[in-house]
Amino acid sequence: MQIAQLETMDTRQPYLDEGTLVVKSGQTTIDEASTLRWDGETAYTRMTQLLAMNYTDGTTVDGVLSANDGLARDLAEAAVSMVHAILRGALPEANDTTSYDNGVMTVQSYLLNPQLVTKENYLAVLVDGGYCTADELD
Repeated sequence: MQIAQLETMDTRQPYLDEGTLVVKSGQTTIDEASTLRWDGETAYTRMTQLLAMNYTDGTTVDGVLSANDGLARDLAEAAVSMVHAILRGALPEANDTTSYDNGVMTVQSYLLNPQLVTKENYLAVLVDGGYCTADELD
């Protein structure tokens, strides 16, 4: 499976090691694959360059991982809920209280499930979900 860009590697490294996932650009570290201070235009230019430099030989790109918190409506809702709890003097809701130990303490977190967007469900996820209009996808 050809992947044009990866931003985080924790769970994907074994698939890269076994060759199930292939990143033709070779940019697999977070420093190589991140768009500093996320900017849509910068990310678009970067992705266009990655595709032009690595996929003009007819290789099909099967997927792109683009972790961008600016597009994450569920994340924003969870963050607002947590801020409201803190402002009321309550503890924010956490659904993971064991995974993130920074060496000083275990940081309670609220983890969201990622949404997989495919050619079969992209209209339902993106358009019906309110992220964009169908015209913007053309």
